[in-house]
Amino acid sequence: MLESKTHLSDEFSFIDEEFYLPKAAPRRMDALWADGWRHFGTQFYRYNLSFYEGRICCVFPLRIRLADFSCSKNKRRIIRKNQDLQIVIRPIEITEEKEILFRRHKRRFTRAVPFSLYDFLSFSPANLPCEALEVCVYERGKMLAASFFDV
Repeated sequence: MLESKTHLSDEFSFIDEEFYLPKAAPRRMDALWADGWRHFGTQFYRYNLSFYEGRICCVFPLRIRLADFSCSKNKRRIIRKNQDLQIVIRPIEITEEKEILFRRHKRRFTRAVPFSLYDFLSFSPANLPCEALEVCVYERGKMLAASFFDV
């Protein structure tokens, strides 16, 4: 594991760490997430400061305890409004249809624009570094959205 920490004061330490992990068991992934780690493919990283539009911003990793989660009235209304959509959850498979959707999505960004979904996912995204699934949303057979999550 490659680590680097620079102490700015006794009360605050700058975190900028990364390491490579080709495969991780579910318990290891959970421990990594609990410690604030994220990953793009098999490259893991965590940091607590970021530069955005000329400003230094604090980064706070968040976790939602699903057992305590409940939909707000507004979210329930949105779900009812979209009952006609089809939702498919399955192992990740990068297809041309998802890459086209991603190219449309990335037009919104002006800096650090990724080339492909593979900039975020491994070349075996359903399995490496851990089991992962996709959620695809369709309307009358046309893909409207795709999202990916680790199990």
